[in-house]
Amino acid sequence: MFTYTKNTFIALFVLVGLTACLGEQTQNVTIETADGTQHSFSVNVAHDPKEKEKGLMFVEEMPKDEGMLFVYPEPDRVLFWMKNTLIPLDMLFFDAQNRLIYIEHNAQPHDETPRGPSNKVCSVLEINGGLAKELGIEIGATLLTNATEECLQSAVQ
Repeated sequence: MFTYTKNTFIALFVLVGLTACLGEQTQNVTIETADGTQHSFSVNVAHDPKEKEKGLMFVEEMPKDEGMLFVYPEPDRVLFWMKNTLIPLDMLFFDAQNRLIYIEHNAQPHDETPRGPSNKVCSVLEINGGLAKELGIEIGATLLTNATEECLQSAVQ
């Protein structure tokens, strides 16, 4: 027979809290430019509709080497806006071959204009506004990731 003590409940609470935190771990992704230069980012991954809807809303600042990756189970046409977003962002749209097909440079906070390519994409990476130009990231760059989504499996790191 197992007896529950106050310490058991505290240990269980801590374990559940740690498990919840582990579910929110970041993932590393790399963008490789045409000349082979690689730029790595630590990203939060938005999988489900609620995470995708929130995105980077209400984030007041973000380190230069961080971002958010939005992933889709299959290629889809997606549009993004900056509602409730407090920092300028570069939005990088990648196709089923993990090739960068469209960049929305320096999207401005609170702008509700839908933006994105007319082509279907598998993922979108949001990074600090102006960073794509600063790093020389251009159309044709490749996204390297360990993401498990089928849509992103063509270029696994």
